[in-house]
Amino acid sequence: MPGRRFLRVSLDKMEERADGLHADAVLPVFTTTPSVVLSLREELDRLERAMDRLKPQYREVLVLAKIEGLSCKEIAARQNKRPGAVAMSLSRAIVAVTNIFERI
Repeated sequence: MPGRRFLRVSLDKMEERADGLHADAVLPVFTTTPSVVLSLREELDRLERAMDRLKPQYREVLVLAKIEGLSCKEIAARQNKRPGAVAMSLSRAIVAVTNIFERI
């Protein structure tokens, strides 16, 4: 399966609490193999091609929201639009990039 990651969790030094949960649990570590890295790179390339095929306004709202981390309100202020209009554009952009990505 492309993009598959293996989870490694250490169970050493875990103490069971009175409520049955474990204290001092080690946080999970994600490991990758060369084939997983290659699969992830291929998916990233597909995403880049899908983004290139979007309408410019959809690409812009996706980059501002999902890459730069701006809220719809912040994007609206930059674009001189209502937050609701930005939210609708973002929703449409996500649908569009998903459809394109699936066809590539």
